[in-house]
Amino acid sequence: KELLNNPELGEHHKSLGIVESQIYRCKDSLTKITASTGTTQAIDGSVVSIESFIKKIKSHLLQPQDIELTFAAHTNTRGSLLIDKTLVQSLVNLITNALESNATVVDVNYETYDESLVITVADNGSGLKSNIGQLNKSEKEFGMGLGLFLAQATIERFSGTIRVNNYTTQGTQLEITLPLVKT
Repeated sequence: KELLNNPELGEHHKSLGIVESQIYRCKDSLTKITASTGTTQAIDGSVVSIESFIKKIKSHLLQPQDIELTFAAHTNTRGSLLIDKTLVQSLVNLITNALESNATVVDVNYETYDESLVITVADNGSGLKSNIGQLNKSEKEFGMGLGLFLAQATIERFSGTIRVNNYTTQGTQLEITLPLVKT
């Protein structure tokens, strides 16, 4: 919209209008897709141990140079859960968002509690606004808010939840809860 209001780009207004309409069509399609994934439980996938799930997440992350990234298991971490590659990618995206938040420290802690795996991703970065997680709301310069929106839809498809807690001074904590498979 900003480019459409720039008089110096008058000759490009038609092309910019087409691009803008295509973006809105894509957003509308993604909204419909994620709405349907939120109502369908995950039936495909595999049952893996918690440790295997965490290893899969770690294997997809790039180790940042100037950021301290730690993973820590608390209390009992025995158990299994149903996963697929979209769930792994959702967790990778959430951790990557924390790494890109101007943080110097990102801690990923996990434990079992009440037949669930609880994963917390805490950073000391710039924090999130309260409307984050809604489509079209992003903290990134060119972001559209799709990452957290899609991660939430995927986590909910696995009967999980995600909660965002902002710290009063700086940073954010995400709490992801996923059900364990009963054995």
